[in-house]
Amino acid sequence: MKMRKTANVLFMVAIVMMTFLMSSCQQDSKLKKSVKQANKECPVSIGVSGEMTAVSLDETTNTVIIDYLVSEKYFNINVMKKKTDLLKEQLFSLIATAEGDLKLMVEELLAADANLTLRWTGKESGETVEITLSSKEIKTAMESGEAYANPLNLLENAIQVTNEQTPMNVDDATTMTSLTIIGDFATYQYMVDENQVPIHKISDMRDQIKENLRNSVLKNPSPDLKEFINLCKKANKGIAYKYEGIQTGNICTIEFSVDEL
Repeated sequence: MKMRKTANVLFMVAIVMMTFLMSSCQQDSKLKKSVKQANKECPVSIGVSGEMTAVSLDETTNTVIIDYLVSEKYFNINVMKKKTDLLKEQLFSLIATAEGDLKLMVEELLAADANLTLRWTGKESGETVEITLSSKEIKTAMESGEAYANPLNLLENAIQVTNEQTPMNVDDATTMTSLTIIGDFATYQYMVDENQVPIHKISDMRDQIKENLRNSVLKNPSPDLKEFINLCKKANKGIAYKYEGIQTGNICTIEFSVDEL
């Protein structure tokens, strides 16, 4: 059974900005040079969801612009156009809780009094959605760190972004309907057409499926999924996959505790 890796768009930012803006800058604090070097590294894969295609600096508005080309199977452009406030809130939270190299990168933006724009273009439709944080908003976010430090709140924000894009077809038999915190787990919930894949077969192969998930998804995650796993760990939540049969209502759940992530 295939597993769909959903795209958390702000985790893309954490990985790409941290890796390329800061590492390329090294000791040179000039934002323009950092952006130029980062752009040379493009395109950069962010996993099944797409790639970062360009990093640029609009000198007229002093805005760093990061462009992504994304699969609309994983990131619904039309839906997210209506939810830019949610995307912006998550970016605000990401900056507010930034640590390590990511925090240094944000401080470089502040030192240059620069704005930040993220722009996503759908591979299939060519439609775009973008959000911008002004330099003032970036400063406010950095000063509001404690208010956004609760890992559970950050996890819930990430889940909300994912749920805006459901339902999502995984394959001919399986549809992801939601991502929900249930007890000690962030749970991916799927509806399965049992005319193609009976739930009892999933139950019979539970151990094998769990091992496949461990090896193909958890041990070798895409950049966005890796950040989601880290967020689950910080919130002390495992990850579960719940399969429910459309015809029978039977359920099979495969769980990974925090210690197994």
